[in-house]
Amino acid sequence: MAGGSVTARQTKMRQQVLVGLKIRELRKAHQLTQSELATRIGIQQSDLCRMETGEYKVSLDTLFKILAIFESEFAPARTTVS
Repeated sequence: MAGGSVTARQTKMRQQVLVGLKIRELRKAHQLTQSELATRIGIQQSDLCRMETGEYKVSLDTLFKILAIFESEFAPARTTVS
């Protein structure tokens, strides 16, 4: 049982890191500094830094603000191959 919870915790941490990396990728693609993006979404630059490195969990509210700025979906659309 304990092994299962460790795996779930590791999965959540991995997801948190992947979300942070995607935020950083979008920010850099739009040539924004952490400070500029943080100001636009109403958080501190240090908090954005921690989100990008996976130290902080990104709230849905913050994630939606980021996506609205970049007019982006977080994951690429899935396509089916015939």
